[in-house]
Amino acid sequence: MKYAIKFAYDGRDFSGFQRQPDDRTVQGEIEKVLSIIFQEEVALHASGRTDTGVHALNQVATFCPAIFIKEEDLTRALRRMLPRDIKLVQLCRCSEDFHPRFDAIGKHYRYICSLEDHLFERPYVHYLKVMPDMERILRAAAFLIGVHDFRAFSNRRRGERDTRRDLWAIEVSQRKERIFFDLYGDGFLYRMARVIVQYLLHVGRGKIDPEETPQILASGSREKTRLCAPAHALYLMDVYYRFDPFA
Repeated sequence: MKYAIKFAYDGRDFSGFQRQPDDRTVQGEIEKVLSIIFQEEVALHASGRTDTGVHALNQVATFCPAIFIKEEDLTRALRRMLPRDIKLVQLCRCSEDFHPRFDAIGKHYRYICSLEDHLFERPYVHYLKVMPDMERILRAAAFLIGVHDFRAFSNRRRGERDTRRDLWAIEVSQRKERIFFDLYGDGFLYRMARVIVQYLLHVGRGKIDPEETPQILASGSREKTRLCAPAHALYLMDVYYRFDPFA
């Protein structure tokens, strides 16, 4: 018996998504609740990991308990028992061969900046003291679209061999005091989204020429892409599959 769940979480008080023995994590909290409900240890398998402080609106995961509980009853139990910073969006039974990570064909990340420093928004947006040059940012972003080796735009994890990814689109838009960076791709390397956003902000501040981007990509060097944008303003918006497991 396999269930798929779609869920959101506020990343502020978690040490990332992945289970850790001595820290509070998203995976650990959900598995704790599932183990109480099913009276056995239940392992959660997600579409991917998020770093400490990163939020999610539509993360996807599966789990396979030994006993069956009706979807509506399990949904009620999870919504009642999950901590306040995790929200169950959707739950259903799914195919035994569905894997939330290996079956994913793409992801959408959003990074939110603000030109105004609102006290109660500080945990969720990255405050910019100066308006960046949007035209320069868009010129640099255009060079990043497509299939590239993004070695220069990630903090490589141990064992992460293939650094080629297909970045489908980077949409940069401004709505009042907020600037949104929407990144769509077939997958993202470790901290790749945050490195790209910080790089584009540096370009927008005149610290890097937009036309240098192809050379930086080709070099594989982190010399001009060492910094990451802060984690607290990054959101996993959606995970894409050829066949929607929740349809």
